Amino acid sequence: MKNDPRSSTQDLRDDNDLLVPLPKEKGWSGSDHLYLYQGFWWGVMAAQHFQACETDFILASTPKSGTTWLKALMFSIASRGCYTLSQNPLLTSNPHDLVPFLEKPGLIPNDFQSPRLFSTHIPFHSLPESIKNCVTRCRVVYLCRNPFDTFISDWHFLTKANPNSLDTILK
Repeated sequence: MKNDPRSSTQDLRDDNDLLVPLPKEKGWSGSDHLYLYQGFWWGVMAAQHFQACETDFILASTPKSGTTWLKALMFSIASRGCYTLSQNPLLTSNPHDLVPFLEKPGLIPNDFQSPRLFSTHIPFHSLPESIKNCVTRCRVVYLCRNPFDTFISDWHFLTKANPNSLDTILK
């Protein structure tokens, strides 16, 4: 865990003190938990210690708004000329692996080479201060989509994963 700002014992204790009183639910993978923090459900600690750099690109979006294809496009632009067509990582890797979410558990941003590419579904008021206050002047690409279209896309995605009624899903 080289250069991991979360590696100190005190930081881990502080993180635990923050998480203990928060409501939590099982996450998508079944092993990770989502915490209700500042009015939203997400993996809290992964982004709490993030320090943005001047060369960072952050894709901010809501779920089901076109994040995956824009991640692929961002990676293609940032790595243009680095790979031959047959060796491009997009042929063998998911864009979510190449441009990880800030809220991904276990993410160690310092291990990434510049320019670092990240994405997030974290609402603006909960973003790390180094992004929110433009301290490092990193670039943020905000992707928005018609809320109705996003809802329909989300609905289709959720009913494939869990064919329950709308009432059950919205609880």
